[in-house]
Amino acid sequence: MYLRADEVRGRPDLDVEATGNAELRRADVRIRADRLSYDVAADLARASGNVRVLHEGNVFSGPEAQVRLDSFEGFVLEPTFLIGLTGATGSAQRLDFIDRDRAVATLARYTSCTVEDEGDPAWLLSADRVTLDLEANQGVAE
Repeated sequence: MYLRADEVRGRPDLDVEATGNAELRRADVRIRADRLSYDVAADLARASGNVRVLHEGNVFSGPEAQVRLDSFEGFVLEPTFLIGLTGATGSAQRLDFIDRDRAVATLARYTSCTVEDEGDPAWLLSADRVTLDLEANQGVAE
């Protein structure tokens, strides 16, 4: 695991807290935020303030996130997101990571179109819930 920030404090093999331009990297997960904490025993990263979670070309940005690094379970609050494989973008009230390939977005807006000159995509899906399976390249809206 790699961690850098303006200020880092911690207890060996227990936890670490990073503030100011914080970045945590492990394997294919990178988290950037104003403030990060990591609980070693729970394998749990918590981030707040200008959060960006990057995973396999996907980018999830919001004010707060929590992610178990090995299993990639967790959530991002009020995210905007970019799915790297398809270029699709969207936003939601909350996005829950089920595992590395599946996520559920609540009160979501989603499009695979680029933004037109007027500022709106050619089409936009809005749904109470969107279940994404990135491995199968499939989404189900409810």
